[in-house]
Amino acid sequence: MESTLFISYAHEDLDAAERLYGELRVAGMNPWIDAQKLIGGQNWRQEITSAIRQSDFFIALFSKNAVNKKGYVQREIREAMEVLATVPAGAVFFIPVRLEPCEIAYPMIADLHRIDLFPEWSAGLRDIQRAVRGRLDIVTSDCPPDNSVATQDNLHDAYCKIRTTIIQIITENTGYPRGSLNEDGDLEAEFGIDSIRRVGIILQIERCYGVHLLISEAFRACNIRALALQVLFALNRREDRF
Repeated sequence: MESTLFISYAHEDLDAAERLYGELRVAGMNPWIDAQKLIGGQNWRQEITSAIRQSDFFIALFSKNAVNKKGYVQREIREAMEVLATVPAGAVFFIPVRLEPCEIAYPMIADLHRIDLFPEWSAGLRDIQRAVRGRLDIVTSDCPPDNSVATQDNLHDAYCKIRTTIIQIITENTGYPRGSLNEDGDLEAEFGIDSIRRVGIILQIERCYGVHLLISEAFRACNIRALALQVLFALNRREDRF
């Protein structure tokens, strides 16, 4: 059975949590996040508790928001600590991940090596993959060659093709040379793509793939990588297999 990775986060860190969820999916893993997995009518408290206890790994995203926040995020961490107490010595279950510099004040996990998704997100992502797989066998920042084996449900291959198409669309609309577009660069701050032009780009992407992207969600996708993941999510929802 495929390993499940539960992602715990504070509501204020939803963007980072969904980015991590999407990139782990692209890497062929099986992450679980409430924003993507819960459906209408479910008892969300029961579903989250069940997901934590059935998961093979618990990824806790820590930030200043998370460590200072009272409420359900703390309950999720307590649930995970109860599971951790039953895990054999030396086995990896609870993976503390920091989104920014902050103190993690939980004595039970004080001796667990933490992973930082800053200052370089891709390096932290590789460390998470290594913690789960035990080796660095997938690097999501580079597309595989055409003759390589695609990851789960061809998600990685599909993501790479979508990313290439989005870069082409942005290049056509802005005149930026293709090689100058960093997929993690902020579309507005780094490339000067204002709101009007971004709407035009989003509409062109929708027409290209025959999907509907919620404008609010698409605007939150402030870089090429995040936009590509939005399209990938929309395509999989349309085909009812996400």
